[in-house]
Amino acid sequence: MSDIAATHQAVVSAAAQPGTDTDVADGQRPDTVLLLGKGGYGDFAREELDRMVAAVRSTGRYHRVEGAFLDQGTPVLWSTLQACAAAGARRILVVPVFVPMDRSPRIWLPKVIRRWLRRHPELEIEVLLADTLGDHAALGAAVCQVVAAAERQSDVRVGAPVDRGDPSWSANPLHRYHALFCLGPRCSTYLAGDLYRQLRDRLAKRGLNSGPEQVRTTQTGCLYPCNLGPVMVVYPEGAWYCALTPPMLDRIVEEHFVDGQVVADYTCPPAARPHKRPALEDGS
Repeated sequence: MSDIAATHQAVVSAAAQPGTDTDVADGQRPDTVLLLGKGGYGDFAREELDRMVAAVRSTGRYHRVEGAFLDQGTPVLWSTLQACAAAGARRILVVPVFVPMDRSPRIWLPKVIRRWLRRHPELEIEVLLADTLGDHAALGAAVCQVVAAAERQSDVRVGAPVDRGDPSWSANPLHRYHALFCLGPRCSTYLAGDLYRQLRDRLAKRGLNSGPEQVRTTQTGCLYPCNLGPVMVVYPEGAWYCALTPPMLDRIVEEHFVDGQVVADYTCPPAARPHKRPALEDGS
């Protein structure tokens, strides 16, 4: 086990010991813990979150421990809450495990959890939200241990690979379209991550993932307008597609990316008045 993983597990285990300020009666203790990460590209964010999930599971304190991402990663908060409820959870503790957390998610996160609960009035379930990791005193102790352990590290030049650069990173490949796909927090609650994978799959099947006619896809943070997510912006036309669903995405691939015609029915161009979000099958 790495020094960081060992430190994290030690902090979690200490916090779970009886007699601390976290000690509660069994009937009040959450049966499920959901660790919420910030997200990121590739497998590293998932692996890091998995290690934290494993550390909390090892305490044996909770019936179920799962991980989810706020944005730019899957599974997302809503789908994981749904899965936990389907598995019989009745008292879920959501714990943000990333730092720093700025003002926006501090305000938005309780709202989105309450919105999920309103959409599922049939569930006899409670959702608790932990304080942010950066506000907890234990974080300072953990950071001090990590800093002390790092004193034994070697200079970064020892054993470093030769950095010759990647020539492909100095060229802008030929492409016909550039699609910016929002995987920010609000769009992620609308399952934008699943839609992004669908888009990549459809483009590959159509042969539009390489070559001069390709559609270059880029994951982004919040593009705004959040209430109309999931959002995708396509250039060179500057077409803003909003409130995307799987059938809408399939039509955009065929009509816009294959035939070259913007699907005006799904666009929300800049305007002085707010656009009304189309009603989806689930009523959201």
